[in-house]
Amino acid sequence: MNKKVDLKSILILDDDVEFRKLLKSLLSEYFQGVEFYEYDPVEKGEPADGFDWSKFDVLILDYYLCVHGLNGLDLFQKNRIKANFPPTIMLTGAGNEELAIRVLKSGIKDYIRKDKLNTAMLAEAITNAYEENHVERNEQGKLQEVNAEIAREINQLRRMKSEAEEQVQKERAEHSTEVAALKAQLESLEEEKQTHQDAADDVQRIKSEAEGQVQKERAEHSTEVAALKAQLESLEEEKQTHQDAADDVQKMKNEAKELISKEYSALTKRTTVLRMQSQKIEKQKEKIKKTVEKLLLEKEKFLAERRNHAEEMAKAKKELENDKRELVAAKTKQKTAKEEKHGKHIKLPDEKVTNEKTIKSDQFNDAIDPDELLDQTQILHKQKKNVIEEKAEVIETHEKVIDFDLSGESVDPDELLDPSQELHKQKKNVIEEKAEVIETRKKDFDSDPLDKSIDPDELIDPTQKSNNQKNGSGQDEDS
Repeated sequence: MNKKVDLKSILILDDDVEFRKLLKSLLSEYFQGVEFYEYDPVEKGEPADGFDWSKFDVLILDYYLCVHGLNGLDLFQKNRIKANFPPTIMLTGAGNEELAIRVLKSGIKDYIRKDKLNTAMLAEAITNAYEENHVERNEQGKLQEVNAEIAREINQLRRMKSEAEEQVQKERAEHSTEVAALKAQLESLEEEKQTHQDAADDVQRIKSEAEGQVQKERAEHSTEVAALKAQLESLEEEKQTHQDAADDVQKMKNEAKELISKEYSALTKRTTVLRMQSQKIEKQKEKIKKTVEKLLLEKEKFLAERRNHAEEMAKAKKELENDKRELVAAKTKQKTAKEEKHGKHIKLPDEKVTNEKTIKSDQFNDAIDPDELLDQTQILHKQKKNVIEEKAEVIETHEKVIDFDLSGESVDPDELLDPSQELHKQKKNVIEEKAEVIETRKKDFDSDPLDKSIDPDELIDPTQKSNNQKNGSGQDEDS
């Protein structure tokens, strides 16, 4: 079905070759005798500044042109101010309400999504756009004709006003001449008044008639001048009305341009902010990844140190047990030597019973309790276990942050390493203190296990010395 419109040519500007051919095929059946032109922006790029848009009656424009830094709306706004730019219909494959509002505000006649497109809808949009543009051009032509007619009338009135002023000046000059002649005659008649009284009466009558005629002509000229002034004022009011209308149109154009400029500026700023946020997030992701890798290495190192510490503690426990047995044996030998020196002949009990009694009697004088070391070791292991669990939670949290956190906040890796460093320091201090005690006792017993000057109580920790002194009196009474 071909609608009766005076269409001659239609330009299809789209990056999809198959879609252009489909539109051309469908519209050729609807608009018979109309020439269709295709423009491929992917192949030819953006139309040059000298591109002749005026030879097309309607432009079908795609929003996404696959041209870097350019879309259909940008292309329209750049070229719409050119003379005889064709009415435009915009098509898009994926749009939204915001885009539709922007497109229609920019001056595009219609906006259609490709997924809702059909031939009848597109044909009707083309026809309406062409007819609306045709009507606007006719109205502009009529407005120009009216303005020209008004200008001609104003010029004619100005010419008439000038001629009227010249005529008034001419008549005033003539009247001035006549008045001067009459004054001369009156002066002559006054001189002859006595002798020519009748002639003076006639002159007076003539003078009165002349003055009446002058007043009448002046009144007529005043009426004509007032009418001309009223006409001029009416023309000035019409001119002012047309000027106000033109100013309103220009104001609307300026407001539209300003609105478009603000929206474009806002979109540009938003794009810049999003790009900067994206770069910042990428940098933070890299930093957090490095931190996590560092924490994993620290974890492996910590586990290795934990195994080494367990081995060291087991070895230290064995050495403490050996030192304990050596200390018991030394004290037994020392006590036996003292008894022999004082001449006491006491039968030595069985070695097994002696050792058991010695161990039992010496349990209050033991300098170092291996169970205490084991308890402290277990406490350290427990603390390390808690720190490892906290580290695991932090690592898991940071892995989630790497994938999902877009807040832009950074994580300080030192906050994750402080608990581990504090625990290493505590562990180091405890081991150094125990090592000093063990080394001191080894040196004392190696020098002379039976030396009388060495009191085993002096090797006891200060924390246990008071307890041993309290228990000493009770042991003497039992022995």
